Amino acid sequence: MTTHLIATIIDHSISILGGIVGLLVGFRLIGPKPNIDPKYDIFYKKFAKHLKWLAPLYILFTLIQIGVSVYGSV
Repeated sequence: MTTHLIATIIDHSISILGGIVGLLVGFRLIGPKPNIDPKYDIFYKKFAKHLKWLAPLYILFTLIQIGVSVYGSV
């Protein structure tokens, strides 16, 4: 393993963690619960509800990039 490959895997791992946080926000496991903060409820109804499908897509895309990095350098 080269240092460039290790740096790429670490960089993409940070992206995967961001996707996991987005997934937790999308399912409202992080943040205020429903009907507690009306401003957050409005934000959730407009934007955050889309994290339920965007975050897994982002994680999948990141895993594909890791695969390309690992198998592209062999």
